[in-house]
Order: sequence, then structure tokens, then C-alpha cells
Amino acid sequence: MKLVVRTVEGANLPGGRALVLCDEHGVMLPEQAAVTIEQEEHAAILVTVAFRVNGDTVVLDGSLIEDDD
Repeated sequence: MKLVVRTVEGANLPGGRALVLCDEHGVMLPEQAAVTIEQEEHAAILVTVAFRVNGDTVVLDGSLIEDDD
């Protein structure tokens, strides 16, 4: 799967713009809270995306967490 960072209009302000993470078909991934881009000279670009866990479209899978019992 290819993911794409796009600029879209309507970032909580009239005329505002925002960065969003989309799938390869241009559909925005759900529950995005923030997208940031960092770039240092001569280094790869780092994109960080924060998601809201709502239990419906974004869930935490506890099966990866091991109990210490």
C-alpha cells in the first residue's frame, strides 16, 4: 500500500489548509488529529501522524500486549 501526504482546504478556518495522510486512492485516513513534516538538510523527510482512537474506525489491538503475570 502506498500512503500519500496531501494538502487539503478547510483546516478549521475559512480559507485554511492542512496536511493529511491519504491512501493510494486519495482517501483520507480517518481520525487524524495532526500531521507534521520535519526535514533536516541532507536527510530523509520525517512525517508524523497522530490519530484519535475512537474504538470504531481507529482501535487499539491489545493482542500485541503481553501480560507480566
